[in-house]
Amino acid sequence: MISLGIVPQVYVVVCAVFSEASVWVLDKKGLIDQASRAGRARGFDSFFELQRRSCNQLVKIKHPGVIKVIEPLEETSGQMVFVTEPIFGSLSNVLTQFRDVPAAPEDRSGAVLSPLEVKYGLCHIADTLHFLHSEARLAHCNLNPGSVIVTKDGGWKLAGFEFAGGIADFGGPSGAAVAFEYTSAHPSPWEEYCAPPLPYTAPELVGGCMASSATSLSGAADCFSLAALCYQLLAGRQLLPVGSSTGEYRSRLSGLGSADMSGVAGSLQPLLRAMLSQSAAARPNAAAFAGCQWFAEDMLLRCLKFLDSILQRDSGQKVAFLRDLSSCWQQFDDRLLQHRVLPPIVQQMRSDAVALAALPVVLAIMGRMKPQGFAASGILPVLKPIFEHADGEVLLALVRHLSVFYNLMPSDAHASVLVPLMLRAFDSNSTRAQEETLKTLQRLAPDMPYALLREQLMPRVVGLCLRTTSLVVRTSALALMAQAAHRLDKEAAGAMLDVCSQIVAVDRSAGTAMAVLRLGDAIGKHYGPELTCIKVLPLLCPLLVSPGLNPQLFGSYISTVRSLLDTVAEKTGSALAAAAEAAGTANAAAAAGSKPAGSGLGSAGGLAGSGLGGSTSSLAGCPAGMYPMANGGCAPCKMNQFCPLGQSATTTTAKNCPPNTITLKTGARSVNDCFNKPGYRYFRTSSGVRAIACGDDEYTVGLKKQTTCTRCMPGFKTDPANPPGIHTSSAVCVAPPGSFVAGDSVVPCPKGEYSDSYDSSTSCTTCLDEFGEGITTEKANSTSRSDCKWLERGYALVDDRKRAVLTTLSVLVNAQNNRQWVGAKPCPQNYYCRGGNPESNGVPLPCPGTGANQLWTEGEGAIAVDECVAPPGFVYKKAGAAEIAEPCEQGQYKEGWNRLTTCDSCSGTDTTVLPADKDLWLSDPTTFINKLDPNTGITMQQVAVRGSPENCYIQRGMGVMSMRDIKNGTTFFQAVICPADSYGINGPNPGTGVFKKYGRTITPCTACPTNMKTGQYATDAVNAENKITDYLTKVAAEPLKTTTTLHSLSDVGGYYSVDACATQDGYGYYSGSSQICPAGTYNGKGNKDPCTQCPFGTTTDSGEDINVDVGSCSVYIQGYGLVNGATAMCAVGTWQGGDQPKDSDGEACTTCPVGYVTGDVGSIRAANCSLCAAGYGDFDPLAGDKAAHTDLAGLTCQFCPAGYYGPASRTSTPCLSCPTGRTYTYSWDGTDDVFSPLATSPVGSKDINDCVADMAQTVDGAFELPLVLSHRAVTKLPDADNLKTCAQRCRDNATCAAVTFDYLEVACYMWQPVTDSPFNVAGGVAIKVFPSQNLALSTKVTGKAMGNGQYTFWMDGDETAGVPAALDRSATYYTIPNLPTAPTLQHCLDACTNSNLCVGARFGAYTLASDRILDSPSSTCRLIMAKVQPGNSRRSLIKADFNSFTQSLVVPPGYYTDPGSNTIQLCNDDVNDKTGPAANAVSYYCLGGLVGVANRTVCPAALSDGVYTPPDAAKSADCWSLLKPGYQFTADARKAAACDPNKYCPGSVVGGYTYTGTDGAGSVDCPTGTLTSSPGVTGTSAEDSTACRNLQPGYYYSGTAAAGGAGTSSDGQSSPKGCNNLDARMYYNPVNGAASVPALGTTILQCPPDKWCDGTAIITVFSAVTGISGTCPTDGSTSVAGSDV
Repeated sequence: MISLGIVPQVYVVVCAVFSEASVWVLDKKGLIDQASRAGRARGFDSFFELQRRSCNQLVKIKHPGVIKVIEPLEETSGQMVFVTEPIFGSLSNVLTQFRDVPAAPEDRSGAVLSPLEVKYGLCHIADTLHFLHSEARLAHCNLNPGSVIVTKDGGWKLAGFEFAGGIADFGGPSGAAVAFEYTSAHPSPWEEYCAPPLPYTAPELVGGCMASSATSLSGAADCFSLAALCYQLLAGRQLLPVGSSTGEYRSRLSGLGSADMSGVAGSLQPLLRAMLSQSAAARPNAAAFAGCQWFAEDMLLRCLKFLDSILQRDSGQKVAFLRDLSSCWQQFDDRLLQHRVLPPIVQQMRSDAVALAALPVVLAIMGRMKPQGFAASGILPVLKPIFEHADGEVLLALVRHLSVFYNLMPSDAHASVLVPLMLRAFDSNSTRAQEETLKTLQRLAPDMPYALLREQLMPRVVGLCLRTTSLVVRTSALALMAQAAHRLDKEAAGAMLDVCSQIVAVDRSAGTAMAVLRLGDAIGKHYGPELTCIKVLPLLCPLLVSPGLNPQLFGSYISTVRSLLDTVAEKTGSALAAAAEAAGTANAAAAAGSKPAGSGLGSAGGLAGSGLGGSTSSLAGCPAGMYPMANGGCAPCKMNQFCPLGQSATTTTAKNCPPNTITLKTGARSVNDCFNKPGYRYFRTSSGVRAIACGDDEYTVGLKKQTTCTRCMPGFKTDPANPPGIHTSSAVCVAPPGSFVAGDSVVPCPKGEYSDSYDSSTSCTTCLDEFGEGITTEKANSTSRSDCKWLERGYALVDDRKRAVLTTLSVLVNAQNNRQWVGAKPCPQNYYCRGGNPESNGVPLPCPGTGANQLWTEGEGAIAVDECVAPPGFVYKKAGAAEIAEPCEQGQYKEGWNRLTTCDSCSGTDTTVLPADKDLWLSDPTTFINKLDPNTGITMQQVAVRGSPENCYIQRGMGVMSMRDIKNGTTFFQAVICPADSYGINGPNPGTGVFKKYGRTITPCTACPTNMKTGQYATDAVNAENKITDYLTKVAAEPLKTTTTLHSLSDVGGYYSVDACATQDGYGYYSGSSQICPAGTYNGKGNKDPCTQCPFGTTTDSGEDINVDVGSCSVYIQGYGLVNGATAMCAVGTWQGGDQPKDSDGEACTTCPVGYVTGDVGSIRAANCSLCAAGYGDFDPLAGDKAAHTDLAGLTCQFCPAGYYGPASRTSTPCLSCPTGRTYTYSWDGTDDVFSPLATSPVGSKDINDCVADMAQTVDGAFELPLVLSHRAVTKLPDADNLKTCAQRCRDNATCAAVTFDYLEVACYMWQPVTDSPFNVAGGVAIKVFPSQNLALSTKVTGKAMGNGQYTFWMDGDETAGVPAALDRSATYYTIPNLPTAPTLQHCLDACTNSNLCVGARFGAYTLASDRILDSPSSTCRLIMAKVQPGNSRRSLIKADFNSFTQSLVVPPGYYTDPGSNTIQLCNDDVNDKTGPAANAVSYYCLGGLVGVANRTVCPAALSDGVYTPPDAAKSADCWSLLKPGYQFTADARKAAACDPNKYCPGSVVGGYTYTGTDGAGSVDCPTGTLTSSPGVTGTSAEDSTACRNLQPGYYYSGTAAAGGAGTSSDGQSSPKGCNNLDARMYYNPVNGAASVPALGTTILQCPPDKWCDGTAIITVFSAVTGISGTCPTDGSTSVAGSDV
């Protein structure tokens, strides 16, 4: 929107989201009406469109320097309205002091911008323009005072974006800048705003102004406007006062180069002239303006900019800034302090670390503020959470300045903010915070609201008083209670006295007693005699004897108590007198009304003859101390009067006491009852009694006719200005000016303090409090503030402009300078201040030297010239009388602020030891020392020096060695170019291009990693990339400079990276070193790569040390081989022990013995074949279910028999029994007949799903197999009168396939199928079976559930028709399913599986190779359907394991069937074939095939004993391929030999041995120290390590004799001789005292010294002899360990 106040109206409102907002309203209708009346109603559409464009731009642009829109533009037919952040006005309004705004608020008129506000605002506008130009890519094109908005907090922001456009695409089609036309010299207001104000518009935007006016728009147009605006603000006048006249504009434009720049800072003038150039390209940009010297040199502006970005600073930076700000904040004007300085600082006080640094500044600034300014600053909401969480030092600082906050905050904040802070202080553990809070409350209590004081504060103060252990806190609390007593009610006052009673019961110290006295006095005076007598005096009187009271305190105490008593006496006496007078008046009136006539003393008759006849006066009077009243009565003589005896009845002779005397009570009789007043002494003269006022330095409490006054204690004085009679107690004895009270003494004010009055202050006022640090007095005992004009050592005066005074005081205040001093600051840096008179020796003196060679002080506050030293990086030099500082040269440094005269060499030695041309050390001035502003103490410049050993550096490719000079024994650090096969530093951050390492430390050249070298293995290119080409050296003639020295590729060394070091063949690079590639890895030369792992599952040949490429990976690692054409872990059931060469046929992995399997893939030894394979288990068909095998290890893992299964996932070896539990129920004649089948399974079953019911009933409850009971294959069995017997008879008959029991007939029919034709000739029958896991369920089984896909296959050929001989072939029970063309057996079975009542299927001749059945309509496939008839008396059970039970007609390898038989049998199922002598035995191998025709083949004969054939031999190579225990293989197939001596042979089952053609395979060496007695030719003599039971000569069996144990024939034997009947395969083990088979190797030891062991002992049944044959004779002979003689 356009300039505020000219067209739109702005209203400040309060909204729900923002605390305040400004609503901009443009009255369209009013504007048009006004124009119509003036006859100029035109151009409004363009004007309104520009306003819409401006508002839309403001909404789009988000930047702190652009006015923030809260609600976008809303427009009606009569108005345009939008809402922004709260504003103060436009810059135009401010410059005209709002005279252009009708009815402007009072706080706006008269506003004047300070120079700093102008500079700060211009800097902000320049920053905003830079953002628009560089980021938003916009040119504003309308910068003028009307488009700069001053916000409520004093910030300057841009508005007025009516004419803004893109820098790249503004204007017409060509992107040229628009030229604005100014056709009228006197446009209407709305016409005026249709173009930017001409006085601020760049010439390229003014139509007809420049020949090249069609130039492209850029930010330079805004820079011209910025310069024009800046000129107006600084010079106080418009640069181009041309109105809307383009002619005047062009005329003045040509003279801009010589424009009058008076009022503009000299440093800014060249920049402004450049910005006003008519050439847009020649103008500096906005960033150059914002960064110019005029801004940079202003310390206060830097402070404001720091505050703008304070959120981005760390805590350390904030604290340092706040510390510096404390010395310069006074230079800001109140508006900047209020809006730009204070709010951001308060925001940072949420951090305790920052809060402590910020509080002094915040409190100092707030001390200058008024309540209105505080409210306008908006910091109260920010302060509230800080107050709520204040603790520790922050809490203490806040409560110390409660008065400041109380005076500034509104009344509602007292209760919500300050009271919680006070209560927080009371609850804290800080007695300092409690004390400060109580002291402040004493000052605030008189003005606090009653409810706040009575309800919230005083109860907590009373509680604190009771619980505190601090005397200071208690007395402060009591003082506050005394201060507030008159503002509380009587009940609260009484409660406070009750608390005091509790306190003095435990604390009767002087301080507490005096504090209680002041409280009691305050309550007594305010609440009257009643409370005084009831509570105050009973509380105070006992304290008169407190042991802590000194005479002075006692005097004050007794005086206060007397005063309270006097008050009681006076008020009570007056009350009593008034009451008595009222009562006397009433009595006299009553008496007068009742007296008889003539009876009075004054009657007319009188006394006859008395001489007084007729007199009316009475001769009687009132007694002494009384005076007559008008009614004739007597009353006590009034206070301060005395009434002698004999007064008449009508007049009084009561006399006043002499001056300055008083009576102690009413009814005084004579002048002797008059006593001297306090402050007066009693004096009797011949003329009467007098009272004379005590003089200077004395006092009296009076009332006792004291004739002398008491002198004040030594040092104490009374104020000479005191009026007479005021010296009533020792309290008037005070410290005179120049001193203070310290206990019972008066002490002079020390130097730097003063006292200007007579008072009882316990301290003097310090100059520090009045003027700040550095100001003191000339001497002690100062009596005036004006004495604070002496400077302390190390301080200089500060004038009223906050500048350090470097001259005498008289020069400062003379007429020419007309300045005043306002305090002091630490002596400026590079000056020293001796302190004293600012007219002479107190003037700061500069350090010796000039310019860059001046001596420095380390900081501010130097007190003597000795503190002027050479700073870091400089040395002290003295040339005659001159003292100077000289900088250190290249390769040198100097630490510290001192007067050392030489710099340190980075090498640590001089040229006599290390010649200059050999010293490669250099140093950079990278240490910075701070040069402080003499006025503010803030760093104004950082000077780079060589001030630390960290400034020393070596360059790329170099290192540092520690050297020792053999002549003088000193050690120094020599920088060298690193030699070959090593490398030097590359700099701390090579990415920055800085190739230096700073710091004077030993940095050895790094040797190439082990087995790596430079040049030898790496290529020239690699060497060149990692080697220096030149380096810097010192210039002798110019010691501060360097020159470049070349270093060619052929020069030795100079490498700077480990990349120059390369590996050799067969070595890899690991974590900084090169090592030979370990087994299984390889690497070539010339790189820095780690060794490469061999491909998965392979490794390198153990016989090769150097492996350079993948071809070296020539063998498989343990547990790996070629599996399915790829290297993988050996499959389950195979193993590989390592070092097997990679081969093409993939047979590296060895298969486990038949029936055995490994527990996982990747097995590495035969012993891993420790589990029975799937379908196998620990089951001996000869010994019974799960029998343990001891006779023949080869029988341990056998095929699981029918009724058992061996799952692949088990971890134990026994076969598992198939589950049972299912029952079949058949109801006949009202009775349920329950049948429980057994379970069976195929031999070698691997899964529980192979388990089925041995006698199954397809449909529970009503099932009959459609048998022809009269057929010859069906036999009626005698003696089978129930279903169970009938079923058992079928189980017992191998040829029985099914039985039918007739309940009505009570008869059992057995079906024995015809098996004279094999499947491939006549086909067969497939009958459904019932799975065992379902068999174990208790639910009924439907016909549909029978369709599990498992069948029993029977031969049932018919000699004539080739159909089932005994099955009913009627259509009801014998149906033809729908099958595809060329059906398979599976098609037929699937049809039955999916039919509910299908019992099985009859199929035609079966061909195994094609899985086809005979394609004949009558015999291909027929489904056999069950009979299901209600009331049927017949019930059939089908036998599952009739002849054979398999899920297919295929006989697997290792199995066979006899010709014409369904029974599938294990190839070698005759145990005798494996137990008898192999040479006489017959073994077979079986290739498998179709059931009924899969025969077995006889193996070639064995060539020796000791070998046997696997039970499931599947090929000829399996014949005689396994070892029996006690034998080992020979090189010949089918042949074994007895185990060799001193070896044992565990056989194939335990050792996993299979014939491979290796001679001696299958034998294991005996344990160390043992031998076998003979070769293992019989039985199990050599099957395990127990065969190694003979001791080798020179060894013995360890252990001692012990009692017999497990394994012996009897228990509790007393000696080893009793252990003489060991169980089979057991022997006695003396180590654990039990019969066992121990690992002999752990108990066979070498014969000990001095013994001999001849090896004759046998490890069988032990006696006391363990194999030690004897001890050497004692006549000097001995033996060594292991002796056998």
